[in-house]
Amino acid sequence: MLTGDKQNPAVQIVLSCNLMSP
Repeated sequence: MLTGDKQNPAVQIVLSCNLMSP
């Protein structure tokens, strides 16, 4: 999705949680 998916896969999870959580 965003640049750095391969570099920091954990970031993707955090961003997803932020989008889900208010």
